Amino acid sequence: MMAVSNSSPLIALGKIGRLTILKDLFGRIYIPLKVYEEITVIQYASERELFKSDWIKVVKVRNRELIRELRRGGLDEGEIEAIALAMEVSADILLIDDKKGRKIAQGYGLNILGTLGVLIEAHNRGLITHIQSEIERLKEIGFWISQDIEEAILQQVRKLPDRKPKP
Repeated sequence: MMAVSNSSPLIALGKIGRLTILKDLFGRIYIPLKVYEEITVIQYASERELFKSDWIKVVKVRNRELIRELRRGGLDEGEIEAIALAMEVSADILLIDDKKGRKIAQGYGLNILGTLGVLIEAHNRGLITHIQSEIERLKEIGFWISQDIEEAILQQVRKLPDRKPKP
């Protein structure tokens, strides 16, 4: 599955020590140069380590016309390049949290998944067992989650059979 990521899922999952979930779910993640720059400027240790791995690939976006078009949407440069890269490589999924960015990406026909969606998918595949503790860890690092969204996620995963972690 071809996945492109914006910075927020990488940063959030990195801060809670769950970056490898992305590798387990998607195999390889593609990120545009601007996302790489955003993450390395912030310099979280876990994100720096990410770029030493073989499962993350930094790609320069080529479609400058699309970049110019997306800039009119009021997004930041990382979001713009993530959407453009996802379109260029015909990604199966774009990992993005920003509400406006998600809406624009969907307008271009892209399938999107946010950090919480990643955790749900990881839970569904047995990669994590207690999604509520992962949500609590996200909230502890300042990741905003509405009470309604949190309750909906917990209700959704309670309807699924218990998952045992994969070895």
